[in-house]
Amino acid sequence: MGDIQSISLGVIGEYLSRVFIKIKNRPIYFIQEHSEKEQAKELLNNQDEVLHRSMYKQKRSENE
Repeated sequence: MGDIQSISLGVIGEYLSRVFIKIKNRPIYFIQEHSEKEQAKELLNNQDEVLHRSMYKQKRSENE
């Protein structure tokens, strides 16, 4: 008797989780365009950081 109840609860839980995911209406996949934009932003931030470091080193060498 307990086995039937456990299986029934598992089936109901699986059903509810799938309904909940569909209700959220979120895409299942990761959008590549968004990913490429984020990579471009990250690349620009890294370039800015490198530029600031090189400017700091240049000013430091001028002061010596």
